[in-house]
Amino acid sequence: MSGVAIGVAGCVLAISLFRGGIIATRAFYTPVLRVDLPLTPEDGYAAVVRTLGQPVMERRDNQYELLAYPQRQVVCQF
Repeated sequence: MSGVAIGVAGCVLAISLFRGGIIATRAFYTPVLRVDLPLTPEDGYAAVVRTLGQPVMERRDNQYELLAYPQRQVVCQF
């Protein structure tokens, strides 16, 4: 009987240490701000550049084009 009580107490102690005690891992999340952009799914490269300006980074492959605007925290893929 005392072995069960010691086991339960040990589990409670371990859980309290990992969840909120000395060795707890804490993750902090910041909310993402959502802003509606005046773009539609039909808009292409010219419309995106006209609306957002020249991208800081462009990457193209056979199928997609990626435009990055880190100052606005926006990445466009089409």
